[in-house]
Amino acid sequence: KKPRKAVQKKVANPANTKAAVSAAASAGKKPRTLKAPKKSGADDLKMVSGIGPVNEKRLNDLGVFHFDQVAKWGQSEIDWVNGYLSFKGRIEREDWVAQADALAAGGRDEYVKRFGKEPR
Repeated sequence: KKPRKAVQKKVANPANTKAAVSAAASAGKKPRTLKAPKKSGADDLKMVSGIGPVNEKRLNDLGVFHFDQVAKWGQSEIDWVNGYLSFKGRIEREDWVAQADALAAGGRDEYVKRFGKEPR
């Protein structure tokens, strides 16, 4: 007989589990979400420094598609999303809310005016 190979268990991505949502819920208030993007289409959340393709997908899966949604987050929503994404303090450090507010208010031009540099 051949020796059996060790079987590796697949570990679920915590952001895609009910446990991630439960952990996040204990840390704040879930932000308002949408079932789908507005008719104009989803915003490119990757323009916010700190949101890459993976986080954009996770935010979209949650129901966050637009800069104005992120711009409306208060501390309670920030805490919830930090827990959901497993990025304690990242939203504040990278100032996602202010960046999203600038992009929602006037796009690239407003972002440059407020931050003195191009968005991502």
